[in-house]
Amino acid sequence: MEARDKAVKEMKHLMGQVEGARAVAVSDYKASKAFEDNNLQCFYSGFEAFRKQAKEKYPDVDLTEFQLYDDTDSMNDDGRKGAEGDQTDNATT
Repeated sequence: MEARDKAVKEMKHLMGQVEGARAVAVSDYKASKAFEDNNLQCFYSGFEAFRKQAKEKYPDVDLTEFQLYDDTDSMNDDGRKGAEGDQTDNATT
């Protein structure tokens, strides 16, 4: 029984280390250029899909006015630029 308790304690310790390493890895990735590039790619794809569907549904509407911003500091919902209106995503998954 003592060996089992020792093994369970060691397993819990190792699981804690794995969880800590996972949290650090997720945080590091979210702070990386690769994460930003991936998010931008997904956003651009969704934006273009929206314009294509809107053009099919409303062929007489000129959608060329709706363009992506030239920089990654695009406008926030309230019209300000930069991080002032950004929401913090503190999810770890």
